[in-house]
Amino acid sequence: MGVMMLIWLKSAGRWLRRVVSPSDSAWTAAAYALLTLWGLLLVSFVFSDGATEFTWESTLGLTVLFGLMALVSVALLFTAWLLGALKLRYRAALLLCLPPISLVLLLSWGAKGLIALPVFVMTVSLLFGAGAALIRPGIPRSRSIGSWVFFAVGVALAGLSGYVLLKPAPELNAALSGYHLRDHTLDLRDPSKPGPYGVKIFTYGSGVDRHRPEYAGGVAFRSKSVDGSKLDLKWTGLGGWVRSRYWGFGPDRFPVQGRVWMPVPEGIKLDEGEEDRQPLDWSIVLTDAEGAEARLPLSHDQLLYPQIKNYTRRFGAISSTPSSEVVMRRYCFPLKDFVAVNPRLDLKRLRSIRFDFDRTQRGVIALDDVGLMGGP
Repeated sequence: MGVMMLIWLKSAGRWLRRVVSPSDSAWTAAAYALLTLWGLLLVSFVFSDGATEFTWESTLGLTVLFGLMALVSVALLFTAWLLGALKLRYRAALLLCLPPISLVLLLSWGAKGLIALPVFVMTVSLLFGAGAALIRPGIPRSRSIGSWVFFAVGVALAGLSGYVLLKPAPELNAALSGYHLRDHTLDLRDPSKPGPYGVKIFTYGSGVDRHRPEYAGGVAFRSKSVDGSKLDLKWTGLGGWVRSRYWGFGPDRFPVQGRVWMPVPEGIKLDEGEEDRQPLDWSIVLTDAEGAEARLPLSHDQLLYPQIKNYTRRFGAISSTPSSEVVMRRYCFPLKDFVAVNPRLDLKRLRSIRFDFDRTQRGVIALDDVGLMGGP
């Protein structure tokens, strides 16, 4: 019975392979379809900006670009061949570990994690693989030499990785590393407190920008481009060609653009959009059982600015990254400051704490962890 079942399973397996395996014509048609797609992508790269005059620089740039992509294809083929040459148990373990290791390294180091990934995998594999071979009794001399070499390479990679991880970070500004503000401050008003002026915010630029709307149709003033080819000497070759394709201008047509925060005197009404970018402020009011109250503005501690919304450079159809996010800030108001405003306030008989939205006409706030904290 068992032999018959085994024969039936093998027959079913052969039938399943015949059913699901594509025919030669199917493989050929799929290959031609991918080659056609490759040709269409080549045409789109050449004519993405419409009919343009071909120069030796653009031709060389396209040739190098597609040559690099061809090298990537060769590397992928080599990787597939190499995976097929590995032992099944190691290949399964490698493919099982790669996704979580890649995620951890990307979250820790960003793009540098992609460089650390093969180094990390090779270090672990060489150390433990060659180490296990060395401690195995009866290993031939020819194999022991190779094992010692691989183990030494693993130790060297581990030492290099440890040095990169543990070395102290360089000082970002060595000139200010030993500078202290003590006895170097000026007797001036706190610049973090609100002043008497509003703030007018606008942008200026060329009015044509592929990736930043605030410098395209959102500019308040249009400026002329300048020739900066003598300032940026690295905007050349393949890298310069790619940058020009991405931004839509070259070093000889740099846009003059910027974002301006301009003070506005009292009495001048701000536009609706500018009002939404002003600091938010309201009053915190404490009341005791006798009805005595004291109030302090939120800006008594620090200013609260609204969210700064910006445009990411990712393709919107495939990116869910929001243009801004809520960043919480901590505010602390000592009770003695309220007593200083109104000495009649009895903190032992405190009855209510409320917010009076009496300073900013409109806005949205997010509150969390509001409460009283005891002193030392």
